[in-house]
Amino acid sequence: MNEKATYWIYFKQIVADLLEDYPDTLNQLNELLDTASKAILNNQHQLLCDIFEFLGEMPGWEELGFKMGSLIPSTAYSNITMGMRIAPTYKDSLRLVSSFHHMSAPLVYYSFNERDARFEIGFRLPMSGNAEALLVSAVVSQIDNDLSKITGEENNFKNVCLTPSSEPLKQLYKKYLSVTPDTTHSNNVIEFYPELIEQPNPFADPQTFDQFLTQCEEMKTTSTAVLSLYNMAQDIIMANINAPPDLSELACRLNVTPRQLRSSLSNEGSSYRKIIRDCRVAYASQLFNNAKLSVSEVAYRLGYSDVATFSHSFKRWTGKNPSQFQKEILDS
Repeated sequence: MNEKATYWIYFKQIVADLLEDYPDTLNQLNELLDTASKAILNNQHQLLCDIFEFLGEMPGWEELGFKMGSLIPSTAYSNITMGMRIAPTYKDSLRLVSSFHHMSAPLVYYSFNERDARFEIGFRLPMSGNAEALLVSAVVSQIDNDLSKITGEENNFKNVCLTPSSEPLKQLYKKYLSVTPDTTHSNNVIEFYPELIEQPNPFADPQTFDQFLTQCEEMKTTSTAVLSLYNMAQDIIMANINAPPDLSELACRLNVTPRQLRSSLSNEGSSYRKIIRDCRVAYASQLFNNAKLSVSEVAYRLGYSDVATFSHSFKRWTGKNPSQFQKEILDS
């Protein structure tokens, strides 16, 4: 969502309706939205995270994501999502956003496993439970809305597997999307029926879409020249912090060989193990800013099922146990 994305205009309209009885709060949020819409992409991650944290504490937040998904067209989010409208199939759309969306839109990071027809929603920064649930419901609702235009049907998902943060919204998923998600998972994943996402898109323009893909590839090449592999690897790891890709998979996502990735990280004074550790420490540090989160909850968010193992690892990384580390952050 760069500064030209019309998403921000739609977002402000929806928020104005939600907060019409809270003028002071609305003014504060509008200031945040104005700042975020004009910021460069790297600065938008934290700003958008702050906005959703803010909204997650407001009355009526539970339904906001579903309203966003149904009222904001996918073409409003970025120049990348505009290509979804003319993709030959929705599978092509999912492939498009998972490959290029992160180059022009903040915070959210998508990955698409074509073999299993699984679409994963990740984040470049940690979010509280309400904020995560709100943003995920907006994405799932948006996808359902887009797919329904192609299939002409409701209930287009095989399974919706979400983290426990979405537990309070289970009945709303049933109300708005006719699906009851499983909220016991460590990641937020949509599983599709392959035959549905392979249906021809009645709005498709294959030739223009192919040209659009070529432009995206050129933009990706330019972006890769500006951003280091370390920065791009960091984005992927942060978005999959509870189950980071191994070196080979990470290299594959970055379109390089494992040897090239290893060499590039070494040139920047890093390594695969170090970048995993650095991302885990950074992610945990931000979570520890929330006094409501226990050490066990932070451990779970980072993919640890055993708190003792997490505590041992964290002390090895930082020289401090998690409780001590959190106390120092909250006291500072």
